[in-house]
Amino acid sequence: MVLPATVFSGLSPDVARYLDLPALAEAGDGTLGREALARALLSGGICPAEALAVGTAETFAEKSGVDGAALAFVAGIGQPPGAVSIWGFADENAATTAFQPAGAGLCRTSIGDDRQRRAGRRESRRARSCGPVAWANGQASVVALFVPTLLQAGDAAVLEPLLTDRVSALDTPAGKTIVDALEAQEGAMLQVAFLGPWHGLTGTDPAALAGKTPLWQGAALADLETPEGPALILALAYAGLH
Repeated sequence: MVLPATVFSGLSPDVARYLDLPALAEAGDGTLGREALARALLSGGICPAEALAVGTAETFAEKSGVDGAALAFVAGIGQPPGAVSIWGFADENAATTAFQPAGAGLCRTSIGDDRQRRAGRRESRRARSCGPVAWANGQASVVALFVPTLLQAGDAAVLEPLLTDRVSALDTPAGKTIVDALEAQEGAMLQVAFLGPWHGLTGTDPAALAGKTPLWQGAALADLETPEGPALILALAYAGLH
């Protein structure tokens, strides 16, 4: 999953949200519709999740140009106007196919893929619909191919850090600790909120935190469907104590 390393290291109170769409469908009636997504409390601000929740699979495919069944996961980072929606696919071919300009719903911008992200940049200024829900209140959006995902935001500049920073939050020491803890759990992981060490300090001057070492380096709050029923798991990655 594309998550910048700043999820765990930046002086930010933001929460990165992740939804496993097939797992959510399986935990419900087997279909990815309103009933399954009613459990997805982390879907707010994630464009494809919001679109799937208010429409049908048919209208979603018609307006976005993407088959909802092809999505393996969706995720969201940041808050408007700097919010990013991540459309996650099972493989590179599925993501590349979804990026093709045949679909009328997504306002695609070839900011670049993993090999050519610095060339041929252009921004579309057409207001387009993201599924049945207008993206950013009808404002233009841009979409970049970053296999196996599509990254969508209201401004190309918002996507630049994701396209240029090669370090994923889940590859950091805190991220690896959290992933190991979550994978050790029994059951299907439906949705996860990833929190940085400064979460909850909204309104705090970042300059006051510079140079300080938090007690914990990252956290995840995960919604699991276990054989015994739903479970909520909190995983914390602590800084080394000497």
